[in-house]
Amino acid sequence: MEQHVARNLLKAEESCLFACNANAVAIAVLGNGSHDDRIIIAVVVNNANKSKAVFILSKKANSDAYLLKEALPIFEDMAFSYDSEQSTLVDIRYRDTGKVSYFDLITFANLKAFANVMDAAVSQAQKVKFNETCGSHQWMSTYKAGVSQSEGAESSISTETAQWLSNLLKSREPEFTSKRNFLVFVGTWNVNGQKPPVNSELDSWLLSSKGLKMPDIYFIGFQELDRSVEGLLAGGDVSRAQLWKNAILTSLKRAGDYAFVALKQLVGVILYIFMKKVYAKEVSCPQSCLVPVGIMGIMGNKGGVAIRLNLFDSTFCVVNSHLHAHHSNVNRRNSDFKEISSRMQFSGAYHTIFDHEYLFWMGDLNYRVDLPDNEIREKIAKQDWQHLMAGDQLKQQMAAGQAFESFQEQEVRFAPTYKYVNNSLEYVFEKERSPGYCDRVLWIAQDPKAISALSYLRHELLISDHRPVSALFQLPVKSIAYQSRERVLQDLLKQLDTMENERHPIATVSTNDLNFGKVAYMKQCARSVTLNNTGQVHAKWWFIPVNNDQTYCPRWLTIHPHSGLLEPGARIVIDVKLNVDSTCAAQMSSSTQTEHILILHVENGKDYFITITCEYMASCFGSSLEKLVLFPGPLRSSQPLPSSATEKLPIPKELWRVVDYIFRNGLQEPHIFNVSGEPSEIEKIRECLDTGKSFATFNFSPHSMAEVLLRFLESLSEPVIPFSSYRKCLQAVMSYSTCCQYVREGDPSHVNVFFYLVAFLKELLACGEQNHVKPQKLAWLFGTVMLRNPPESPEEMGDSDLCTKFLLQFLEDDSAVTHITSSHHGSRTPTTSATPVTSTSSSAMTPPPATPAPTPSTPYSTSYTAHATSTSTPEQQQTADPPNTPNTTPTHISSSPIPPSQQQLTSTTQLSTTPVLSATPQMPTPGTTPVSSSPPLTPPLSQSPLLVPTTPSIPFPDSEFDDS
Repeated sequence: MEQHVARNLLKAEESCLFACNANAVAIAVLGNGSHDDRIIIAVVVNNANKSKAVFILSKKANSDAYLLKEALPIFEDMAFSYDSEQSTLVDIRYRDTGKVSYFDLITFANLKAFANVMDAAVSQAQKVKFNETCGSHQWMSTYKAGVSQSEGAESSISTETAQWLSNLLKSREPEFTSKRNFLVFVGTWNVNGQKPPVNSELDSWLLSSKGLKMPDIYFIGFQELDRSVEGLLAGGDVSRAQLWKNAILTSLKRAGDYAFVALKQLVGVILYIFMKKVYAKEVSCPQSCLVPVGIMGIMGNKGGVAIRLNLFDSTFCVVNSHLHAHHSNVNRRNSDFKEISSRMQFSGAYHTIFDHEYLFWMGDLNYRVDLPDNEIREKIAKQDWQHLMAGDQLKQQMAAGQAFESFQEQEVRFAPTYKYVNNSLEYVFEKERSPGYCDRVLWIAQDPKAISALSYLRHELLISDHRPVSALFQLPVKSIAYQSRERVLQDLLKQLDTMENERHPIATVSTNDLNFGKVAYMKQCARSVTLNNTGQVHAKWWFIPVNNDQTYCPRWLTIHPHSGLLEPGARIVIDVKLNVDSTCAAQMSSSTQTEHILILHVENGKDYFITITCEYMASCFGSSLEKLVLFPGPLRSSQPLPSSATEKLPIPKELWRVVDYIFRNGLQEPHIFNVSGEPSEIEKIRECLDTGKSFATFNFSPHSMAEVLLRFLESLSEPVIPFSSYRKCLQAVMSYSTCCQYVREGDPSHVNVFFYLVAFLKELLACGEQNHVKPQKLAWLFGTVMLRNPPESPEEMGDSDLCTKFLLQFLEDDSAVTHITSSHHGSRTPTTSATPVTSTSSSAMTPPPATPAPTPSTPYSTSYTAHATSTSTPEQQQTADPPNTPNTTPTHISSSPIPPSQQQLTSTTQLSTTPVLSATPQMPTPGTTPVSSSPPLTPPLSQSPLLVPTTPSIPFPDSEFDDS
């Protein structure tokens, strides 16, 4: 297949001696094993003088066709080296110039075949004395990087044809493939932060194959291996991981000669791979990834890690995960599965976890048993496992297609593995702690009949509140005879040449118009179009860009598949999904029709034009502060003020509403900003913000509102600290005065929001005894969303730590915000103070003093009231929103929860004199009610990953880990 790609780039005077898939490795990243995208490396010979060269082929941008990337002549000064015992890495260098190129040939079979060809080629070049001056390689001048030999066109074989060939090759695998059976052990254990036992207790778990031979491969996953706060913020305790690795190896070596192969860690979630030493050297192309889904959807106390690898010529992927806890969190666990499985991606041919021959998923999945506690304990005593599994949440969700729907699991014939009293045989008796089957092992095999499930057991190790689980499998691992494979491939290529005759393909599409209707931020919509091959020949098709576009579709569209090869009479359904996220929301035209043309190209046939139309419903998420302060009314139903208007809002009303709600209802909430919100509530909150609907009709959890605040800041197209100031703010982190100067250089909307949030965070910290919020934790959560690296700039080591330190100095400095003294939040007056901020939220429920009713005005007009006449009860005020009748003549600055001082809310030209708000509208004060109107429409939130910084030790609430 690879040789066919190379041959199509060559002229008749040259031939391909060898070709295989490889990875081009950058010199700078050899230390960490990173590499560029997949390439094809080929050895080419000129038939006239037998001189040779190495051709590097790569995919053309926005296409699946291959083009020549680079050509390396094989001169007498070329040196070629490799170490087949340790890795599949090779280097090609020229002694005279010092130029070096590195390649990873992925499999040892590729390496050996390539080495044989190269050794002979280099020996010939040295013998004949091929060099740059002898003219032996003049033929190479006719090949140019980026073009092929046929009028600069692409290679005549693309990935679609290659995939068709691959499918036929697979059907003929018995002709060139041999297989041997391997015994695979998959084990999972939530160790509850415990260290490994010092004696041989692990043997009863790891060496439990019961009369069978010892396993050839061990996939072992732990959860809660590290529960410390330091580990949570830094990404995991490496020393603890090493401790368990040594303990496992000690146990395994009592039964055989095993070697450590790989590990991947996300805080307390860690995955190890061990293998018999004789097979470990046959492992190639290992890669790993991680996906956090923990606190606020971004931290690593929950999430998954994965490792993929090749063993001989079979592919494996293993996932270890720790999903959200608590009996009622079924939907959150389903969401965790979907997020982890979709975000886990690798480079190269095996892009997703589902692209492998064998996929194992283990972990503390946290699904419980939907039966009364007393019934569960009764059935455990009777060992009625079938009755218990009938109420198992995981089985129910799999059957309903909500999670793990394609996976298999052996029959469970053991007692629930959670929750035990540590070092005891007894289950705990606590509310929401009924025994459950939290710890599971699932799998998918491309050939389900090939894999044999031999055992599925729990083991009686008592140091944790969970019991470890193991599953044993027997499966075939294949080895390819590449010469035989090449003969079969040549036969298939002859068939392909016969099919690709002069007849033109004929195809039809089911529709030329895909109308998505009204779409909202992060609310994925799906449509499909069916392509039918109604002709007599194979139809190769793919999407092509329109005119001078760089890609065939905009960022808000995804198309799968985007190319293919259809046999005569076949059809394929092409899924088109639309999703507006923070990266493209600002580019969408709000409340207007958006249109895009897709071009589906059929080779040697017609182009089919498919029109995509939608109406984007504007959202404050993914917008900019500069835009939001121009909207005095709901974003979806009001018109913005001119950008030159003087009455623009000091901060976005959406931000004020969220902060005000938290101030009223969550300032003293235990573990606020430390517990994830409820996804359904988060959707409704965003709906209210975008449509102007009042919060008063809902009873939102403060935790959901807290997550919305972080998600809003995270989604801003330009962060609170503008991209242009990001690097210099981090570089000045040791100088508080310089940081203040840089903050005030921004647009007034950014300056106002920054100090407004700092004031709010200080109020949170003032209630630390009640809400358990700590400065460093808060500084990390907000620092990494208020300061973000520019999209095209690489993240530098330690940036997230510097973001934390940057914000922390404002939280710890008493002069950073004004101190507020009043018996009521709604009528507080800012006064400068050097004393720490003290919260007065306990009196925020007190009705404000009566004042004359303001002049009626339109909803969300050009200003807000500073306070309003109120006869409402404290309970009614608790969920109040800004007023319908704003004060048209503001006389002082007032906002919630703490009005920034005049020194803070200033323009860039009047930093210490005239407040920006002197001629601009005032924000509403707590205790008043904003306008609300318009119908709701809210999509789900994004789950953007954030880097975890290394910070000093922070006391962490035990309640976060109460339920594993």
